[in-house]
Amino acid sequence: MPNPKLKKPRFSPQRDHVLSLFAKTSEHLSAQEVFARAKKKHPKISQATVYRNLQQLEELQEISAMQGPEGVTYYEAYSEPHHHFVCRLCKEIQNLETPNVNICTSCITKKSRVKIEHMVTTLFGVCGKCNSICQD
Repeated sequence: MPNPKLKKPRFSPQRDHVLSLFAKTSEHLSAQEVFARAKKKHPKISQATVYRNLQQLEELQEISAMQGPEGVTYYEAYSEPHHHFVCRLCKEIQNLETPNVNICTSCITKKSRVKIEHMVTTLFGVCGKCNSICQD
């Protein structure tokens, strides 16, 4: 749900197109991948425009960002908070729809006196596909 405190920026065909790229895929896209796809319809679009629009769309909670392999930021259509798994071999990013993948937030809250409002975890390892290849 978009943040009601944020003022929605005026309409931009470039931003609208960037957002539409996420409606067409369930993939996690890097800014470079978004730029390459956006350039197909808007050949004159600049990288700076894509980065600015990604930032605005994230602030509006239209898309969400996560750190992926090698520290690259990946974006996806905004949905309910969820966790991610990144395969260290094939670099695939998977959404984990398992609400039980949690850490002891009450322990952290008591110890550090912070208020945890939301948590997204990224787990790293070897995916099932790569694991079965390694086993063969």
